[in-house]
Amino acid sequence: MLIDVHAHLSDKAFISDADEIAEKTVFCEPGIIIDTGADRESSENCYSRAQRYEKVYCVVGIHPEYADKVTTDDLKRIEEMWRSEKTVGIGETGLDYHYAENPDRETQKKAFGEMLELADGLGAPTVIHVRDAHGDTVKFLKENKNLIRSGFLIHCYSGSKELIEEYAKLGGYFSYGGAVTFRNAKDKPEIIKATPRDRIMLETDCPYMTPEPMRGKRNEPSNIKYTAAKVAEILGISIEETEVITTRNAKSLFPKLKI
Repeated sequence: MLIDVHAHLSDKAFISDADEIAEKTVFCEPGIIIDTGADRESSENCYSRAQRYEKVYCVVGIHPEYADKVTTDDLKRIEEMWRSEKTVGIGETGLDYHYAENPDRETQKKAFGEMLELADGLGAPTVIHVRDAHGDTVKFLKENKNLIRSGFLIHCYSGSKELIEEYAKLGGYFSYGGAVTFRNAKDKPEIIKATPRDRIMLETDCPYMTPEPMRGKRNEPSNIKYTAAKVAEILGISIEETEVITTRNAKSLFPKLKI
């Protein structure tokens, strides 16, 4: 069974067929989709979809892009959604310094801290988004390591080979998506090889980051097979072994998954 640990079926790109895609998980890969929220509305959508489809789970939270809009009511609702057996984590949260229009860095850190505190209080793993902010993220996690005791996932890992050890020491896991298949991703093989075998997972981040040979089209959970094949090639193992390893790791971080 392949698991897409990070998808966005609530994105407008899936407005006409998100439920159809969710239903397909019963018949084809990926065997499980973890549908991930970015704000209150998308988290509610992910939560609702997870209740309707056996092989769909959800992660609920507020993306750093919306850090200035987090309310006490949002945090309360996220806590309520965590009580469902289909909600496996809190996120995505984190730091994103790429876009100038994003909330300022201190506002992002405040919201990040609130999400980590909520997740720790619930005993929930955290799904972390990092873009152009790995230095601050590692520093922030070290300063708040008492709030990441249930582990965390750096989704769509884009940091250096050297930082992998820093994140791993703090309890981090790493997921890789379609970018590993890109022809210009020269550093990805070494980064994937440097990732501990017991911390690596697969994702699509759909509808974004479509892998080869499907680039130019909307990314979908079914495309995870191309990423799995590339990771297997880089590690010098079979796709079957890659599937076993990444599924076991997903279950380790997200114990609510029924596999």
